Amino acid sequence: MPSLKQALTESREQRDYGMSGENTHGGARKGAGRKPLDPEAKVTTRSITLPPEAWEKVDRLRGEESPSTFLRGVIRKLRGKRP
Repeated sequence: MPSLKQALTESREQRDYGMSGENTHGGARKGAGRKPLDPEAKVTTRSITLPPEAWEKVDRLRGEESPSTFLRGVIRKLRGKRP
């Protein structure tokens, strides 16, 4: 009869390696990782500084949208009004 330590070790190995003996935790595998971004929708990260009152207004107007999504929409609307 195996000791408690042996039983726990074997149980852990079955959990981590499955019946096939291959490690099933982490690592490269099909479908894992972040999906590639649309190359047409390329964006860059920038930081902007606004007074607290401006951020309060952005937060109030944006609702559930992220600040970035909200500001992109505002810019898109402003571009449409200009020649």
